[in-house]
Amino acid sequence: FDKYRIYFKESISGLNIGSPIKFKGYEVGNVDEIKINSDNSEEIELNVLIKKGIPIKEDSYAILGNLGITGLKYVELKGGTNDSKILVQNKNGITIIPSKQSFLVSLEDSTKDITKELGLILTQFKKVLNDENINNLSKILVNTKNSMANIEDMSLYLNKKQNSLDELLKNINSFVE
Repeated sequence: FDKYRIYFKESISGLNIGSPIKFKGYEVGNVDEIKINSDNSEEIELNVLIKKGIPIKEDSYAILGNLGITGLKYVELKGGTNDSKILVQNKNGITIIPSKQSFLVSLEDSTKDITKELGLILTQFKKVLNDENINNLSKILVNTKNSMANIEDMSLYLNKKQNSLDELLKNINSFVE
């Protein structure tokens, strides 16, 4: 086996020592040790053993997968394109496979963000639609309706005056000729 290290920021509940490491569903190793990262208490450190000869590439990454509905987890390796170089040890002699959030954790985080935004929108909407604002909006609509009626009346009045003025100009023109 080759030794690798993976750090996860999400909960690994259901992952145990001996849990499988899989690549495209094929079991390539297992979890050897689980502990809290001594350099970052927000991370869980996994030491894993992967069969010799399995090509772990620089663009490989690990996510947590679920084994059916049992609540048990495994580590799924993804990525690893042909063009990528083989992953090498860092200056401390440790080969670290980067991790990404699992789909369910990403979905949960997105749902929390969306719920928070909807809550803010509803709060603002309630402020806009309070009784006083609804009353004011009703008054604005009534005033607008009345103003439009006054404008219409004024337009009719001005049209009548224009017609009277046109008639007067015709009379003046006929008188002058």
